[in-house]
Amino acid sequence: LICTTDTIKKMKEINLFYKEIQDNYLGTDYKIAGGMKYKKLADEQIGYIYYGSFSSGIGEKNLNYIFTHFEECNAFLSHNCPEYCAY
Repeated sequence: LICTTDTIKKMKEINLFYKEIQDNYLGTDYKIAGGMKYKKLADEQIGYIYYGSFSSGIGEKNLNYIFTHFEECNAFLSHNCPEYCAY
């Protein structure tokens, strides 16, 4: 990653985007498994996962637990964030 002025500006925009996701969707009442933050949205009809980094493994058991949690949902959303956009 080359830190030019444009790169720094883009990184700030990405950080703001993911902070807005955290603030507006994930909030503070979420579950965590294998580094993934997740919760049900929209009257528990939509499953939402945020995974901030691929630097650690998730694990099959964690994935099974998460997908079991979402089995009644009608839709599923996920976001991941590159290493450099952690806030």
